[in-house]
Amino acid sequence: MNLGKVSFGLVVIFFGVFILLENLGVLNFNWFSIFDFWPVLIILIGVNILLPKKTEGQILSIMATVIVLLFFTYQGLKPTRATWRISQNKDVVNDEAQLSLLSRDYDEKVDHAELNISGGAVEFKISDTSDKLIDIEANSTFSSFALSSILNNGKATLDFTQKDTDGRKVKSLGKANRALIHLNQNPIWDINLEIGASTADFDLKPFKVRKLKIEGGASSIKVVLGMPVEESSKIDFEGGVSSLKLQIPKEAGCIIYAEAGLSSLKFSGFVKQEDGTYLSENYKESPKRIEIKLENGLSSIEVSRY
Repeated sequence: MNLGKVSFGLVVIFFGVFILLENLGVLNFNWFSIFDFWPVLIILIGVNILLPKKTEGQILSIMATVIVLLFFTYQGLKPTRATWRISQNKDVVNDEAQLSLLSRDYDEKVDHAELNISGGAVEFKISDTSDKLIDIEANSTFSSFALSSILNNGKATLDFTQKDTDGRKVKSLGKANRALIHLNQNPIWDINLEIGASTADFDLKPFKVRKLKIEGGASSIKVVLGMPVEESSKIDFEGGVSSLKLQIPKEAGCIIYAEAGLSSLKFSGFVKQEDGTYLSENYKESPKRIEIKLENGLSSIEVSRY
């Protein structure tokens, strides 16, 4: 057994098991209760780097990982009456979800749109199209949402954010904490996603996506991308302890730059080059290309072609 991979495997299993159990409704895991402690994972990475690669060092690394995961388990499974801090220390009971209906009408002058999404403990989903420029239905048991927009010379800049949660406590992810986002097909889109302990499911096949930037903490993200509308599309991913599953069309050539740390990488249909990049077999001859840049700590990343 390669003991050097055991620590990473334990972390991936930990997050996978609790996300699955929560999705199945078996338990409510309070991701926000461990979010303040995420720098511990950076320390854990440093410990793994500094410890000798011999058996003794690897055993110490595994023990440190187990201790950290037990601590996270204790924090996440604390009774919900324990205080959870965002900006103020308050105990707030809020069992009813708040519904936010947000939209902006489509203007034919808009040929380029930038969508900035930020939040945490919410399931973000993009799939269906809309006659409006953007149409959002968001539910949350612990916060409300806001949508701001600026139109300048044919470019629309849209900011979709969570409002001040006033120290409220999140009980769980799922349907009660979800943002369904519908976009117009006509503009070229640049999408920036900045989330904490959240999930994201983006089916972007119907849309003209030029750039996609994702910054995730302890997040689970799925993205399906369509063919580039221009010569190339760019995807940037910066993850802490995240799971990323990315699907791209076979017709598009693709290059992957990966700074993976202790991440698990699975790139189906790619060939690793001497410079450390990964190329799809049709990269050189394809007129449409996708460039993927990955910077991760302890993440599980899978890129496949459909």
